[in-house]
Formats: sequence, C-alpha cells, structure tokens
Amino acid sequence: MPFTPYTDDLTKLLTGPGFILYTPDLSTLRLPTPSAPVPTPAGTGGTVAAGTYLVAVTYVNAYGETLASGTGSVTTTGSTSTISTPSPPAAGTGLPGIATGWNCYISQAAGSVCYKQNSTPTAIGSPFVLTAPPTTTGAVAPLLGVAWDTSAALPQKLDDVVSLTSPYTIKPPWLPGGALSRDNISLVRTIATSTITTAHTTQPVTARVTGTSRSLQIPFQEVKPEIRAIAENAPGIETIAQGAPSSGTPAQSRVRMGGIQQLTRRRFFVITERDPAIAGVTTEGGARGQLVGYVLFNTALSAQGTNLDEHPDNAVAQAVQFDAFPEPGAPDMRYSHGSTVFETGFTIP
Repeated sequence: MPFTPYTDDLTKLLTGPGFILYTPDLSTLRLPTPSAPVPTPAGTGGTVAAGTYLVAVTYVNAYGETLASGTGSVTTTGSTSTISTPSPPAAGTGLPGIATGWNCYISQAAGSVCYKQNSTPTAIGSPFVLTAPPTTTGAVAPLLGVAWDTSAALPQKLDDVVSLTSPYTIKPPWLPGGALSRDNISLVRTIATSTITTAHTTQPVTARVTGTSRSLQIPFQEVKPEIRAIAENAPGIETIAQGAPSSGTPAQSRVRMGGIQQLTRRRFFVITERDPAIAGVTTEGGARGQLVGYVLFNTALSAQGTNLDEHPDNAVAQAVQFDAFPEPGAPDMRYSHGSTVFETGFTIP
C-alpha cells in the first residue's frame, strides 16, 4: 500500500519514503534568558556558612533549558544562614513554549562556578530557598559558548523528535510535513575560502576557510495548506468556508501570497529507513531497517525561491529551498548548523 502523507502516520515510514518534520516559528518556542536574580540572605533557619555567593537562574520548559542568567551576589553572616532566590517572572508566548519552571545555580563561598541546587525544576512564582551548604555535585550553569539553549526543542537524538517504537509518535512541537517526492531531498554544503600566495610561487600557499553554508531543498510529495503556508512564509491558514456536509458543500481554506517582510526560522528534520538487507536490522515484531535522521537547527526560506509542479509522473509536488543558519549561542560554531543521527543495530523488545 502506498504511503499517503496527508493522512498516514509515521508507521508507514517503514515501507515508504523518507519523512519530513518541522517546528513552528522558533521565535514562539525559544524562551528568553532570564535576568540576573536578586537573592536575599537570612541569618537563621539553615546551615549555610558565612560568605559571599554567586547565584544564577535558568528557565525550563517541556523541551529543555535556557542558558543561565547573569549572576547575582549575596553575602551571608554566621553559620546558620539561608539563601532565598526569587523566581524569574513567567515567560514564553504560550503553550508549548511557555516556561514551566526554573533552576537555581549557586557557587561556593567566594567561588566563581555556579552549580545546580534543585533536584527538580522549581515552579514559576515560587522561590528557591537554600538551607544547606551549596552542593558541587549538580550540573554547572549552562553558559553562552559552553552549553546549548535547548528550550526551543533542539534535538540531539532521533527520539527527541519521534518515538522509536510503534506507533512512531511524533513528539511536540514537531509537525509532520509529509513524505519526500520521487526527486528526493538535497542537502548542499558550500565552503568559502581565501588563499594566501607569495611572490616566489604562483600556487596558493594555504587556503583559509572563511565560511561554511548549507541549503536544504525539499520536494514535498503533496500540496496541502500547511506546506503552502511554509513556502509563502504566510502567517497562517484561513478558513473561508465552513462547509455543509448535508448539502454537499465542502469546507475551504486559503493561504495568501504576497510580499514577505521577515523570514520565519524553523528546524527541519528528515528521517529515513536504511535497507535492512544492506545496513543491518533493528527488530520490532519483524525486521525493519535502521533509521537515519538529519536535522538543520535554524532555517529560513531561501532567496533561490520555490516552485509548484504538477506532473502526471510525480503527482503534485511543492519544491521549497531553505538556507541554514548557525544556532544562536552554539558552544562550538563548527557544529552549529545541525547533525546527522544514526540508529545502530539492536533489538527492540
């Protein structure tokens, strides 16, 4: 049975073509980095020793954690002190990107490295009160240039996007984009270099890489409102007729085409199945091939344009090209565009 991307779920991936997933506008998902906290000490009620401590906070949501705020400073006296850190304010534009909690990171007395003190996220609006000496066994505060901001569903593994057992559920906020067309997908990498020569040779002495870019060309296998909205960078899909089944009148929707003032940033994830006869088998009630996925962390429509094709040999296809950009705040810019993730051989119980 052929794969029908408009109605079928990801289970059909196992016998069909590659599958495309994408996120909504990243600006609606990514949480802001919170402001530096203003912690306050109390002289009784705990066992925190006298000293000056640094405190930082992060937001947490269903997808991960932001980078840490700047640090606030607090000085305690005596050996029975506590440190109370107020909650950062509510953040996010609404579900699913809204902040669901926050983490508190505190240094040792006179220290410079902040460690996470709460075992589970603290509720927004509730303070975190440290009553015992700050631990150094918690995670180090995620800082710019060292850690990723994962609050906008930054995937690290295949199962950050889809479950790896039947029914292969797509995880929020990822959305199904349908299957690839016969023409397949194309991921293009371009390297820009500059060369250095000397007066004694006409050949370049060395070549220095000045930039690396990637573009993603997706021939969506069918045309549907969601894909047209992406291709046109439209704000949404309008319902222009509710429809009346009793009289045979269908519902209708519309995606407007027009000028584009600002490009939406999204993540794209492509997942395919390798031939089990060649690449090894993952078993789940019968053999299936290993899954391979690759993700581009931050993309926008390319200036190269899009095209809409109608052809009897390829049904209807919407070809869209995207440019990839570095993920903001990536700790290593060499690996800031995305990744390819491989499922290796094992048996699913």
